[in-house]
Amino acid sequence: MQTVHFDLPHLYYLPQFMPVVQVLRNSGAELSVTLYADSDALNITKESVANEGLSYVIVDDEKQALEHYRSSKPDWIVFGNAPCISYAMLKKDGIKLAFMQHGIGPKSCYYTASEFPFDVRFVEGETRKERLQEMFPDGTFVDVGYAKLDPLFNDAEDTISLKSLGLDPKKKTLLYAPTFYPSSIECFSKDWPAELANYNLIIKPHFFSLTKSKYAKQKKDSRKLVEV
Repeated sequence: MQTVHFDLPHLYYLPQFMPVVQVLRNSGAELSVTLYADSDALNITKESVANEGLSYVIVDDEKQALEHYRSSKPDWIVFGNAPCISYAMLKKDGIKLAFMQHGIGPKSCYYTASEFPFDVRFVEGETRKERLQEMFPDGTFVDVGYAKLDPLFNDAEDTISLKSLGLDPKKKTLLYAPTFYPSSIECFSKDWPAELANYNLIIKPHFFSLTKSKYAKQKKDSRKLVEV
């Protein structure tokens, strides 16, 4: 039986991991999640993981996580972001390291994360794969699509009911999902949604905009947009 640990420093990595968890669970793999004590919304993260029927451990930091992995010796560890380089020593213990980027975008970290010597990185399309392979010719990259969207393509996720959200199904719907830094939320006037009164408007701020104190103004501005 294969043992697979998922490294989960932030709750918003979980939707990217869960479709993979389901496939591995069906194959009979033994699964576990590593949470971090200083994680934003730790209690919600624990509840979410437990609701998915997953066991978990809580560590204080990367150093303690590394010790946990060295003692438990899983077959695989799946990361949503690149760990510190000292994690490479796990490969000497026979542990394989996989990387599933939790998002897609133009930021440099999308590419530089592959400087870490992962055994495999799962990527979201042939163009991305070709670019990464060109940058890191010794790396192993596998095009698997964007796991977070698997439930939609597999018809395993119910569609959103606009009526249940208090929106008008006859109107076209706009989704505004800004990132946290830099964010466009702070650049808008507080009444700009009024200019889109002929549309349904759904606002999805970044997770960090809602949880990190240094982005408090973004959270405040997000609430203003919702109120308008």
